[in-house]
Amino acid sequence: MESLANQAFEHIRITLTTLQPKSFTNIEATLMDIAILASRGQRAFQVSFASEGVPWPLSTFVKQKIFAIFREAVTNVQKHSDASQLEIRFLWAEALLTISVADDGNGMDMTFQAQDDHYGIAIMHERAKEFHGRLEIQSNLGPGTFVTLYLPMDP
Repeated sequence: MESLANQAFEHIRITLTTLQPKSFTNIEATLMDIAILASRGQRAFQVSFASEGVPWPLSTFVKQKIFAIFREAVTNVQKHSDASQLEIRFLWAEALLTISVADDGNGMDMTFQAQDDHYGIAIMHERAKEFHGRLEIQSNLGPGTFVTLYLPMDP
């Protein structure tokens, strides 16, 4: 029972961090906070981070959507992947922001996800479309999962 209460508490902390991040000025730091909080759960994993390029401003609306997409991706790693490593990468190019999340977990069957009542991935795609972004998820059973968000500079 204590374990379940701790899991629920951590899930609430991740959700609150996503909904009310400390600062909307640094999206990289906020996403790192979300990942680190998730990594302390029952299925602990290591988090690494890399960023290239010069960050450009994003609207609050876009940041909120990115946080929601990212939270779902990290929650999936925490709940389902049995990963030991999570890597977050930002690539700030002149006209395109690319955010990738990769884990070394047990992957997932993407055809099964699309056919069953698993709405998380579909919602992630819809959120990306709301700000003219594009989301790619690459996974198979076994070698981990790669989630990549592409965001044009002028959505």
